[in-house]
Amino acid sequence: MPPTTPQPQGAARLPDTGSPATALRLDVVSDVICPWCHIGRARLARALGKLSSGGIAVQVTWRPFELNPDMPPEGMSRRDYRTRKFGSWERSRMLDEQVVREGRAEGLEFAYDRVSRTPSTRRAHRLVHRAHREGGAELQDQLVGRLFSAYFDTGEDVGEPDTLVGIARACGMNAAGLGDYLRSTEDEDIVVGQEMLAVRAGVQGVPSVLHGDLVLFSGALPADDIVGLIQVTLERRPCPDTTTPGTSAQPVGGADRSIFDSA
Repeated sequence: MPPTTPQPQGAARLPDTGSPATALRLDVVSDVICPWCHIGRARLARALGKLSSGGIAVQVTWRPFELNPDMPPEGMSRRDYRTRKFGSWERSRMLDEQVVREGRAEGLEFAYDRVSRTPSTRRAHRLVHRAHREGGAELQDQLVGRLFSAYFDTGEDVGEPDTLVGIARACGMNAAGLGDYLRSTEDEDIVVGQEMLAVRAGVQGVPSVLHGDLVLFSGALPADDIVGLIQVTLERRPCPDTTTPGTSAQPVGGADRSIFDSA
């Protein structure tokens, strides 16, 4: 979704923030076929780079959201889907043109002429969950970036198991048994459970960024706005930073618990 006005209640990879003095955990709720999530990831990466240079480390975990939760596993023609959703193919193309303009400003190219399918993304979300379990936030973010690129740059069907295995292997994930995993329903309950938690927390569209049970903002905000919101969040945290100088950053008490920790 396009950026919305931030309400502070408070294709780059997300930067390695090293060991700055202050740490913050964020959950980014997104869908791998959401163009504004792709743009939002690029803007978030820029924002986190600025924060890192100022001594603030942000740990990002990607969480699932399905724009089309009732999409059949095999997906469907993008033209048919978009025509049905927006009333005409012409209207769909107008919306695509807006995305292309915004993406180009971030160094992203949206090759919609190559995108012929609208896939179900549940398998992709299960893969994103598995990536975090296998290699933590860095591997998960790398996979998310490759999924965005596969869909928007080259028009790959990111709902198809063999395609997903290839993307995972390119990220360095262990591909042994991965095809069988994706064709099963393993971890589906976790993905669906996290989607429900996000909705209960107030997520109505994506991308949405959460800190604890608070939705900090929704939409692909400019990097400077993201920096400002995170700085306000740090100022309003109930617990003081207790990191000892010269040591690695640690989340601050209960202020950095995620609603997804128990999911």
